[in-house]
Amino acid sequence: MLFAVLIKATVARETAMNKGKPIDERAKTLFKALSCLNKDFVENDSFSLEDHELVQEKTIDLMEQLNFWMKEDNKERFCYELTQHIKWFLRTFSDDTDKSS
Repeated sequence: MLFAVLIKATVARETAMNKGKPIDERAKTLFKALSCLNKDFVENDSFSLEDHELVQEKTIDLMEQLNFWMKEDNKERFCYELTQHIKWFLRTFSDDTDKSS
């Protein structure tokens, strides 16, 4: 995937530097990374209908989680959910042999 390396680096940086950054800025950075990832996914014809259905299902789950954590006013967990979704996406669709992150 075109943005996989960039997104992986962004998530790694967010994880490493999350303590010093305002939570809203972290969430914004994660949303930008997820947006790039989704754009690349949608524009790439190599993904199957099953891939698209899986991403749709996981995105619906993510939105439910994000809505819940916003109602609970738990922005840390909100960012955690975003990070985990991005990591899932990369593990599932990346050509990398390193699937451990």
